[in-house]
Amino acid sequence: MNGPRDRDTNQILQRLRQERIPALFHFTSVENLVLIRDMDALCSKQVLEDAGRWPPPEPGGNDLSHSLDRHNDNWDKVSLNFTTHTPMAYRKKPTSHLCFFVVDVRVAGRRGVIFTDTNAASTGGQQRGEGLAGLDLVNFSAVRAAPQPWNRDGWVRPVQAEVLVPDRISLDQVQEVGFVSRASLEEARRIWGASQGPRFVHQQEYFSDAPRRISINFPYLDSILLTDAAIDEASVKRERVTKARFTRGRCERITAVASVVATAGVKAHVTWNPIGLSLVEEFERTSSYWHWPSVATSSLPIGRCSVEYRLGQVRWSTLDFEVVP
Repeated sequence: MNGPRDRDTNQILQRLRQERIPALFHFTSVENLVLIRDMDALCSKQVLEDAGRWPPPEPGGNDLSHSLDRHNDNWDKVSLNFTTHTPMAYRKKPTSHLCFFVVDVRVAGRRGVIFTDTNAASTGGQQRGEGLAGLDLVNFSAVRAAPQPWNRDGWVRPVQAEVLVPDRISLDQVQEVGFVSRASLEEARRIWGASQGPRFVHQQEYFSDAPRRISINFPYLDSILLTDAAIDEASVKRERVTKARFTRGRCERITAVASVVATAGVKAHVTWNPIGLSLVEEFERTSSYWHWPSVATSSLPIGRCSVEYRLGQVRWSTLDFEVVP
């Protein structure tokens, strides 16, 4: 026989099905993947603090929002959104290498889950509650609507409604993790390492500024590989397999072939390590570009090396390679 708690959970999940909410979303920096892997979960700030792991490499928010999270009783909860198309994500995408964790909607039926009608760190008349009463605070029409950034009360505020899950969400409740490009996905796999984890997917829809169509308005690295072939404008688009081992006596230069989606004025910073050679390229217009910075093989030491690719201050890729005699 089902008890009162089971009935509450079933009613919450039924309501979410009626509102066409198939999953919940948590966005974070790719730089935090090692911590998430080590914890085997998406964790609240309190859980990380108790484990001696706070702050993570790139904590979301800032000192003010963290102070508000403590004040609003969010510190021991994991924040989820009903959609990826929120002002919070919009503001963060140009300044951070993000990924989206897609979480099983059933976590919304857990004991102690709080629903808010807007950003959980808001100080402007925020409402929150548990169970169906809390869920009734959410404006699902706004959640499903196309972005209306001019409509503060009708879209901007309600689309930021959150699901606050106590303590932690284990990775077996993550359906997939979405990345904006092949380069982003490959970097995530490099960071995560050989450990088992959730499914990683290239899914641009999560990063679009509008549902049901792709509209991405921030700079990102689409693809990158290393080669010892001579690269020019005529050959740069040819399909190649990336190399990870270069023989000094057989190649003069190592080239990183990058496909970039740039916004006007953004600068690519390419650093060849361990020598610290930095090359900068500014993209004049908002467009897609091919970029092929290179380094003389003779300038690199024998052994392990790497090249780091940044757009502005955001690191998009680190490729490890080896130089042999």
